[in-house]
Amino acid sequence: MKMRNLSLGAATAVFPLLFACGASTDGAPLGSSVTPSAAEQPALSVPVILDQGWTAEELATWMNTSTGSRLLPWTWAQALEQPKGTGMFMNPDYLYDVYKMPLRTLPDGMVLPRGFALNATDDTDYGITKLRWKAGQSTTEPWLGVNCSGCHSADIRYNGKAVTVNGGATLADTFLFFKTMTEALEATRDDAARFERFAKRVLGASDSDSNRRMLRASMEVIIEERMNALFALAKNDVAGGPGRIDATGLVLNAWQNVLHSKEPTYNPNDAPTSFPALWNVPQMDHLQSSGFAPSLNLLDSNGYRFNPLFFAGDIGVVMGDFGDVVSTPFPANLKGFKSSIDFKTLLTFGDLLNRLKSPAWPSDVFGAPDAALVAQGEALFDSKGCSGCHMELSRDDLETPVLTTLVPLKGENAIGTDKWMACNTYQFTMQSGDLEGMPILPDGTPSGGGIIGNRNKVGDVQATAVLLIILGQIDKFVSGTLNSYVGGLRQTGFLPLPGESSLQLLNRITTSGFTMQDEPLPPADKKARGEACLASDHRWLAYRARPLNGVWSTAPYLHSGSVPTLYDLLSPESERPKMFWTGTEQFDPVKVGYLTDKSVPGNSFLMDTGIQGNLNTGHNFPKQGLTDVERKALVEYLKTL
Repeated sequence: MKMRNLSLGAATAVFPLLFACGASTDGAPLGSSVTPSAAEQPALSVPVILDQGWTAEELATWMNTSTGSRLLPWTWAQALEQPKGTGMFMNPDYLYDVYKMPLRTLPDGMVLPRGFALNATDDTDYGITKLRWKAGQSTTEPWLGVNCSGCHSADIRYNGKAVTVNGGATLADTFLFFKTMTEALEATRDDAARFERFAKRVLGASDSDSNRRMLRASMEVIIEERMNALFALAKNDVAGGPGRIDATGLVLNAWQNVLHSKEPTYNPNDAPTSFPALWNVPQMDHLQSSGFAPSLNLLDSNGYRFNPLFFAGDIGVVMGDFGDVVSTPFPANLKGFKSSIDFKTLLTFGDLLNRLKSPAWPSDVFGAPDAALVAQGEALFDSKGCSGCHMELSRDDLETPVLTTLVPLKGENAIGTDKWMACNTYQFTMQSGDLEGMPILPDGTPSGGGIIGNRNKVGDVQATAVLLIILGQIDKFVSGTLNSYVGGLRQTGFLPLPGESSLQLLNRITTSGFTMQDEPLPPADKKARGEACLASDHRWLAYRARPLNGVWSTAPYLHSGSVPTLYDLLSPESERPKMFWTGTEQFDPVKVGYLTDKSVPGNSFLMDTGIQGNLNTGHNFPKQGLTDVERKALVEYLKTL
């Protein structure tokens, strides 16, 4: 039985998994996978959406609304064939059999995969997506894009039943999906018969030689100037596989193309991480797993909680998810960057996340936790020191500020987990392009201030770029909260005061003690790069310990997704699986995590934890270790959080 299409109704909405967990990654470095055949795909039960505090209307908003991502024109996506053969890329059987990506029907009848939305905004001020592939084309052609639900939704299956966790950690192989779509576009461009069929479908009644030339030229822009330009700086050195991607590396590298770096620098994509859960994040004092993004909660006159740094992070994500950003050089850029990024949607999503609860363990699906073991585990959680790092928080508590613990990469209490995500975020540099001469923001940057030079840490450049994207739409904010924050930046010299020229701004910031920052390239040799990272005492070189409510639904574990179950995480390093298969949604409610045998349907990727970037080391707490009974008791208690 094929599960091709699921309705998005009101109270009966169901949403299956977004991306591929099983397509081939032949040739991908430092990882291996196999493609399960259609015959291996079992008939799947319809997931039950767990109650996490959202209404059906709010859930539909989360699933259906565009954030401004513009991946591919919708007519192109509908006309595109698979990379091999003549089947259609958007064919429901293909999306389900190969990618485990069933479609959903929106209230207006539109059929899209989960995590995708259409963007039909006016492209007059856009850049790379302001394409014309036929004469007389509208400025509001719909584009297929991705939204937050694509990476932050998960389906979990057990014994013929299934649940959907919203705001959770997807098992999608997102890098592979975009790479495969690019291969399909290249095959269409390079094969005359394919292009003939594609052009007829896209152009319809407007099919002509001149329009075909326009279409081919537009395809070339998307393939070469966008997709391949990104992949040239994002080579996937360590394959992520299902549920993991080096998102930090991808976004940091993508800024080089957006900001017109004259000498783009390849920063290795060798630190794939799991997609983080989003519940309670607005309450936390650090927003990212490495703690590099501090929180800054503000309240507007209506009592609405607004976090400009959380909002800025969302903007960076949409840019990395194929938002269209038009960068201009300093000082013209002081007026802000034009972009397709939908601020209204991001603010709406931020408000939704303020109300998102963690998922409760579904005892009717997985069985009820053992009460005696839960009581024992609760006592151990305190006596063994777990609560010293992981603040305990009720799933109904959406207000209490969460003080996370940043556990450093080195020192007596070092976390010991794979260092590369934290090191890369801190070390990566880029030629600063359009932003050379701009001030570095004080919040959420590795340098914490100064003036952008010719080459800077990408974290410094990114923060300023995001601020300029905000300035490009500052007139859309009716609330005074963000305007007040921007006004403070004007007063402190990071932006011009009303009527102040760029030269006057430069004079003001240089006389205020700001200095030009120029960064050398990190060592090319990975071992030397790691040693240089650990020689620093920078505050970013740590990983965040957050509250563990809902942790049962976020396997695999550690930021790198390198430990398959909670039981394994509580075990000594020597007893953790060195290699295991990933991709299935089939759950183990005893150890708490996904099944890892190759024979399990859906398991397509072999996770090798001996590879730098995949290490399953660290989190050896308590130092004296735990007995088997203690591990089982703690696992049982963690189910209840």
